[in-house]
Amino acid sequence: MTLLPILLHNATVRAGSELYAHCRAAWPEIALVGGEESFIRHVERHRAPGADPASLCIEDLYLACACAQGSAAALLAFDRQHLAKLDLFLPPGDRAPAFLDELRQTLRDKFFVSRDGAPPKIADYSGRGSLHSWVRTAAVFTARNVHRSRRSDPLGDPNEAAVLALTSGHDPELSYLKDRYGLEFKEAIQTALAALPSEQRDVIRLHYAEGLNIDRIGVQLGVSRATVARWRTAARQAILTATRRQMRQRLRLSDSEFGSLAQILRSQLDVSLVRFLRSDKDRGSQ
Repeated sequence: MTLLPILLHNATVRAGSELYAHCRAAWPEIALVGGEESFIRHVERHRAPGADPASLCIEDLYLACACAQGSAAALLAFDRQHLAKLDLFLPPGDRAPAFLDELRQTLRDKFFVSRDGAPPKIADYSGRGSLHSWVRTAAVFTARNVHRSRRSDPLGDPNEAAVLALTSGHDPELSYLKDRYGLEFKEAIQTALAALPSEQRDVIRLHYAEGLNIDRIGVQLGVSRATVARWRTAARQAILTATRRQMRQRLRLSDSEFGSLAQILRSQLDVSLVRFLRSDKDRGSQ
């Protein structure tokens, strides 16, 4: 190797190390599998030939890389930084809580679920524009597809495939929660479900165990779509509140440990309900 390629190689390594250190300082709670070497490979994959890596949205690229690896902390940060803010760039007609909830679940499936052995879609984010813009474009496009699907099939639920994928895919936050607090978590959710009013319990069962959307549930229960959405939102909040309260009482955790647990509970509630309720349904049919 001649002197010039050696100098260029060393300069690239130094630049990559500096960028990695910068990202670790920006995201101290998020660690990459493979550390600096893994991050440099990810940057090189997306950097245009001859382009300065520092020209990329490097902090966003780091977050996306960690999400592609399935980092629990990264997925929580992505939810907080991007999916929690979908209403900021959607038209007023798309800001209903029930619609936003469905859209977030669909985007989680689109971004984070690996299919046929390929990396999840979030790994394709190049860092050449902000992650916020990338998410916004995907959200607007997906929302339009949801509306188009509903017009062509009024009883169809565009979120059903996402729910099924999430229940069978790799889920790092829920895996961590189940490994460490599995029994307490299951008992807390079962107790919270039993305490719901009957109409809310029916909505939760039909939505998560049977896979029905709010339109179909409304037809089955003889109530409006808006009523079903209201009952479902109230039920989810009641389950989350009761589960957090019970686990706080039963587990001896520090404030920081419980704060992390509460975030996981909130972000994974839908996936947990699908798994628990469908498991109960399968046992009942045997």
